[in-house]
Amino acid sequence: MKSRSGQDSYPEELSRDLVYVIYGVSRSEKGFGYQVAEAMSKRGFTIFVIHPDSDRIGPWYTKRHVTELHPRPDVALLCSPAEASASILAELHEAGVKQVVAWKDSIDEAGVEFAKKQKMALWADCPLLHVKGMGFPHNLHKGLHDLFGSSY
Repeated sequence: MKSRSGQDSYPEELSRDLVYVIYGVSRSEKGFGYQVAEAMSKRGFTIFVIHPDSDRIGPWYTKRHVTELHPRPDVALLCSPAEASASILAELHEAGVKQVVAWKDSIDEAGVEFAKKQKMALWADCPLLHVKGMGFPHNLHKGLHDLFGSSY
């Protein structure tokens, strides 16, 4: 599948060899960003969490900006409000992060346009579709996605 910014196909499965940064992890364990971070942590992914006004959420110490992270992430996962997408993408671009997966409610047209202009690879997709070993309901979502195409 082509990315929203016209880049090549998104990988079928996220690699544990890469470093990920997640935006939009809420303090609520029921929040989507929290669930993404938890699923990836439990499956051995290296993740960092960015949060504008918290030093810790659940088991994760957070940073306020991607430029504070070492090592620098390879891929960003957006689970944050869509209206923040352009500013988040600008920060990621400045830090050299060129691959972004944005949950459907986490990207707006300003973000898409920024990604196109900066030649960033931006996929509007559920990150959990690409985490191996997810149980119900995520495996059902992946099956429907694979059968019918994009879930959005």
